[in-house]
Amino acid sequence: RFVRTAEGESIPEGSSPWEVLITVDEAVPEAAFCAGRRTLGVDVNADHLAWALIAPDGNRLKTGRIDLPLQGFSAEARRSLTCEAAAALVKLAAREEAQIALEILDFARKKRELALRPESAGRRRMLHALPYAAVLEAIRRRAARAGIGVRGVNPAYTSVIGRVNFATRHGIGTHRA
Repeated sequence: RFVRTAEGESIPEGSSPWEVLITVDEAVPEAAFCAGRRTLGVDVNADHLAWALIAPDGNRLKTGRIDLPLQGFSAEARRSLTCEAAAALVKLAAREEAQIALEILDFARKKRELALRPESAGRRRMLHALPYAAVLEAIRRRAARAGIGVRGVNPAYTSVIGRVNFATRHGIGTHRA
């Protein structure tokens, strides 16, 4: 990419005001996901990442959320916010010495269903604006660089199990449960 030096910045004498920026894709090996370790379960939502730190025995240790306000921003700003949220999540996992578990959701069917119902225009817009794959990719990349294992999990019944086992008993929302 060719970029012109901004006005007001000094340019060494005899140099061009143009710079060439090069982006290189580099494969980063994924870290192993191990049984018997703490796990940070992550729920990706339209406006935040909900997380729950789970002990090896399956008990909840902590829960929280990382805001991800993407509506109303440009594509570049959304990408930046996504990367910041992924960095915060991986930093949390590193501090807690935990690996990361992500629900692998398929929005294609949901988008088709919403397209058939005119009353769901707001939900359809929200679903199309959510860069779900980009969020997962950002988390995976950051975690790989930090040596933190990431695993995709089947989302079947995760909300029901969380609601029954944790939400009501501990007074937390179903996203964090």
